[in-house]
Amino acid sequence: MVEREDGDIRVACPFCQGILVIDRETGALVHSERPRGDRKDFEDLLSELAEADRRREDAFRQAFRVEKNRERLLEKKFRRAREEASQGDGRPPNPLDLD
Repeated sequence: MVEREDGDIRVACPFCQGILVIDRETGALVHSERPRGDRKDFEDLLSELAEADRRREDAFRQAFRVEKNRERLLEKKFRRAREEASQGDGRPPNPLDLD
């Protein structure tokens, strides 16, 4: 809080760094200064939310495709293992014979 030469009080907002100029006698707001910088307006924020929503949807679709292909791949591996098992003599290999 800083008092100016004309008797007004300047107060800086700790959050947005904006400046409020208040008349000392009446307590009325005389002037306000918005901070300059990279503030975003409502439309920019909405477009960022829409972009984030699109990215989430794309990630979900990709995960769904992977999961769908995983089921097909596991089914293929299972069929191949069943075929190999049916072609064998039915006995598991003896670990001592492998030496």
